[in-house]
Amino acid sequence: IFIGDPGRAKFSQFDRAVAKELITSLKGALPIRLSAFHLVHPPAFAKIVIPIVKVFMSDRMRKRICIHSGGEEKVLQEFQTKYGITADMLPTTVGGKYQVNHAKWVEKRSSSKL
Repeated sequence: IFIGDPGRAKFSQFDRAVAKELITSLKGALPIRLSAFHLVHPPAFAKIVIPIVKVFMSDRMRKRICIHSGGEEKVLQEFQTKYGITADMLPTTVGGKYQVNHAKWVEKRSSSKL
């Protein structure tokens, strides 16, 4: 499951070629199985960009994209009821309670030699 928060993204940052490469990577080049791609609080231009990006996706991948908009309570409720993802599992940036510490994660991964 991938959860993205593009709320501060700007339309000028969108590049169709990069989007196409990202989709190609997600559907075959990376050794992962993406079961869902959740976008939380997308910016207004997402209504234009997402249909363009979906053109490059298979039907299967298109069905895995979930867009969550509205207030934090509504989004948290939707995650809980539809997907079984509680606020404890979601990062604080999307309204959850999980505190992400990227530096600590990198340090842990480096020390375990993974």
